[in-house]
Amino acid sequence: MEKYVITTENTADLPYSYYKEHQVEYMYLTYQLDGITYNKENELDFKEFYSRMRAGSMPTTSQVNSEEAKDVLRPLLEAGNDVLHLAFSSGLSGSYNSVRLAAEELKEKDPGTDISYWILRRWVKERKIPSVQTGRNHLIDMDKLEAFMEGGGI
Repeated sequence: MEKYVITTENTADLPYSYYKEHQVEYMYLTYQLDGITYNKENELDFKEFYSRMRAGSMPTTSQVNSEEAKDVLRPLLEAGNDVLHLAFSSGLSGSYNSVRLAAEELKEKDPGTDISYWILRRWVKERKIPSVQTGRNHLIDMDKLEAFMEGGGI
């Protein structure tokens, strides 16, 4: 395995401090709440977000588009990294498809590029990464995933 970096989306429900501490690049599904647009430059912490929802505010969301995805992926690839993208469910958002389209376009320009969104599923099925199954979903400990990605194993 080459050097992989992990990317995800702000829908991963990780504190923004986690992304920064662990150098995990993330794409942002923008949303509007109470007339204000929130994005990567104007983030609202989770406590406040859910507090406003409980008080009756209803957000409207936008998916990541393929240009935004390329803007996140391109510098990582240019730095010589392969990318493992952990996406929000394709059944709930079109962001997965946007990232897939961006990855295909970037791979056309550089066929040696590896942007993977299926490899994690294979690693879980092969039990290389431990997970807890809840229905059809698997919950994965990010620390164990990072240890595996860094070559330290589990």
